[in-house]
Amino acid sequence: MEANIIISLFTEYLKMLGFADSTVEIYHQKAISYLSFCNSKELDYLNYCDINLYLMHIKDKNKLAPSSLNVAASALKHFYKFLFYREISRIRIEEYNILHFKNKKRIVTVPSDDVRKVYDYSNRMLFSDPRKLYINILYGTGVRPCDCVNLTVRNFNVVDGVLMMNFYEKKKKAFREIPFMDREASLVVLECLKTRDSLFRLLPGVRQLQYYLEDISRYYGLHVSARTFRHEFAYRMLNVNKLTVSQLQSLMGHTNPAMSMWYAIGDSKDISKIAPTVV
Repeated sequence: MEANIIISLFTEYLKMLGFADSTVEIYHQKAISYLSFCNSKELDYLNYCDINLYLMHIKDKNKLAPSSLNVAASALKHFYKFLFYREISRIRIEEYNILHFKNKKRIVTVPSDDVRKVYDYSNRMLFSDPRKLYINILYGTGVRPCDCVNLTVRNFNVVDGVLMMNFYEKKKKAFREIPFMDREASLVVLECLKTRDSLFRLLPGVRQLQYYLEDISRYYGLHVSARTFRHEFAYRMLNVNKLTVSQLQSLMGHTNPAMSMWYAIGDSKDISKIAPTVV
C-alpha cells in the first residue's frame, strides 16, 4: 500500500477516535515526516527503534523542546496502533519502550509583579504594533494564546460600557464571548483597534509572541511566557478581583472547576502573607 494512502487512512482513523482537528493535523504531519525518515524500509519492518532514532534525529536537527518531542512520540504511537488495527504491521507498540523527554521545571505561577513588568513594557510600544494588542488581550481576558490568532476587529464589541470579545475556542470547538476584566487593557485594545482594518487578522502567530516575550524576559531576567498570562489572570481574578470559583471557571472556559483552581494557585511568597503568625 502506498504511503500517501496509509497517511490518508491514518487521518480518518484519528477522526474516528474523536481527535480534535488541530491534533489530527499535527499527527498527520508527524506521520509524513516519520515515513520520509524511514523511506528505505517496508512498513512491516518498522520497529520501535526506528521511532527512537527518529525522535533523536529531529531533536538534534530541529532543536525541539521536550514537549514537542513528546507530541511527536505520541503521534507515532497512535500511528503504530493504526497500522496494527489495519493489519498492516504486526507490531504492538505497547510492548516497547518509546523515548519520553522530561520537560524542564515548569513555572506554573509567576509573581504578578513580573507579569506586570512585561505588560508595562509592552504598553510603551506604538498602538500599531500587533504585539501590544496581543499582550493586552491576554492580560485582560486570560484566553489561550492560540485562540487569539484569527481575531479581527469584528470580534470585539462594547456592550453596556464593557468591552467584549467573541472568539472561537479551538479546544471546545465553539464560539465564546467574554468580557475584558481589566479597564486599562480594554482601553488600550480599543485604541489599537482604531488603527486596524476590520477585514484582516489582527495578530501574528503565537510563535512570534513567544520570541518577543523571551526577549523581554531575558532583558529583565524573568520567566514570562505567553501561557503565563493565563495563569496570572486566574490568580488575579480569584485573589484581587475576588471572583468566585464558578465565575472564574466560566471566564476560563473550564469544564472542571478544579482546573480553574489549579491555574489560580499563587506564588508561595504570596500565600505566606495570609498565613497566621505564631509569635
